Amino acid sequence: MKGCHMYQDVRKGNLTKYEIEEIRSHVIHTENIVDKVPFTGDLRKVPFFAAGHHEMLDDSGYPKHVKADNIPIQTRMMTVADIYEALIAKDRPYKKSIDRMKSLAILKEEAKNSRLDNELVRIFIEKRAYETKEDN
Repeated sequence: MKGCHMYQDVRKGNLTKYEIEEIRSHVIHTENIVDKVPFTGDLRKVPFFAAGHHEMLDDSGYPKHVKADNIPIQTRMMTVADIYEALIAKDRPYKKSIDRMKSLAILKEEAKNSRLDNELVRIFIEKRAYETKEDN
């Protein structure tokens, strides 16, 4: 996957090009589904924010390959949380779950490499936004 260091545990060739495209299409499905919700006021842009959750600040994301200036902070926040969840997820058939500390280190590395918003990653970690009810 272009520029994607987060999934190093996925063997090259583990998924076909079609399978990768199918997985990536969830971004478009997300926007289409969420767009049907009658959001109003400040929430009317939720479909747009959700659809960008795989865009990276350096334009290596997908589906539109936009750069930082065109990625709203709401989308940047969603991206950090989504990547963390994907890293620790135990239900992904294409990769093993990565432990919390290594996952947080990966987020820091992605921010250092200008793919994720450094300040948002710092806050995510400092405020322990990754914790769940089970952690308390």
